[in-house]
Amino acid sequence: MKGGSLRAAMLGMKEGDRMAQANGIALNGIEDIQTAFVKPLMASQSVHVAGMRDGKPAAWLFVNAGACPG
Repeated sequence: MKGGSLRAAMLGMKEGDRMAQANGIALNGIEDIQTAFVKPLMASQSVHVAGMRDGKPAAWLFVNAGACPG
């Protein structure tokens, strides 16, 4: 992710974070991000992301906050 990016900050990502897979699908291009990340969130489904942070394996869970009760 690019440091200082509004999108990165909204996702809780830090500069240098690398997202490799979302819900088991390799993120090799924009189409993969659309399929594995954006569409599930729009359908109120969670997205499990695997990647790297500070040179170590990392995992993130993203949910559509608009779909959460309360």
